[in-house]
Formats: sequence, structure tokens, C-alpha cells
Amino acid sequence: ALLDAFFLGLLQTGAEHDTVAAAVAALQASHGSSTIDAAARRAGVSVRHLERLFARHVGLPPKTVGRILRFQRALRML
Repeated sequence: ALLDAFFLGLLQTGAEHDTVAAAVAALQASHGSSTIDAAARRAGVSVRHLERLFARHVGLPPKTVGRILRFQRALRML
């Protein structure tokens, strides 16, 4: 929850915000198991563009965010 709040707090408003927010939501919905390619397709951008948006707005690559979400899920399951 703290990481989610931190990541969402880094997001800004506008079209880029909507793209990154949609990608983060897709990763959260899949508990990090969704591929970055699938998230980029759903957002309507290239993988490279999504990676740049994540770097600018989240501060981490999307794959790292996916790993964190998978780790959080594993902890909850324990």
C-alpha cells in the first residue's frame, strides 16, 4: 500500500498520467504477472515509450514495478 501510494503520488496529470496510470492499474490487476508488452499494447504506446513514461513519472522501470507487485502478492499469500 505504501509503494502504491508512493508511485501514484509521482504521477502527474494529463495524457501521460492517464497512460501510466492505466499501465500501473493493469500491472496491479494482474499482480505484476502481466507482460510489459501487453500493458503497452493496452495503453496504445510502444514498450520503449512506456518505459520512458515510467522513468519520468514513476522513477522505476515497469518490469521492476511488476517484480515489486509479485513480491507483495507472495508476501500476502504467506
